[in-house]
Amino acid sequence: MQSEWINPNPVRSTVPDHPIQNHISSVVIPVTDLKRATEWYGKLLGQQIKPIRQDGGPIYWFDMPNGTGILLDDNRNNRDLAALPTFMLKAANIHEACAFVRSSGMKIVRDVQFDHYFIVEDPEGNAVMICL
Repeated sequence: MQSEWINPNPVRSTVPDHPIQNHISSVVIPVTDLKRATEWYGKLLGQQIKPIRQDGGPIYWFDMPNGTGILLDDNRNNRDLAALPTFMLKAANIHEACAFVRSSGMKIVRDVQFDHYFIVEDPEGNAVMICL
């Protein structure tokens, strides 16, 4: 059964054109065996595996109807990080978002990669990915 409840006062950004959107793009799930995890989550979610997404890279993602996806990540490119990202925030322009974070004095632990994402660390040591 799906809830009929609708938030009467949804949160809206108070800063127009802020470089980081108030939207969780994906929840990131760290995995050790990407193929096995992809098959398991595909079965759990009732989604067919898309072979084009199984290109030998470190991630596989599932699109979800509400716009927030699930991203499986074997973190082969992040082994040097103290904490692994557990969610992604969206940015329309990745370089503008990174410049904003840098100018705000926030700690960047992985600079812009592939013109697509970067990782920051919050004051509690949690890693947050900012992605297109």
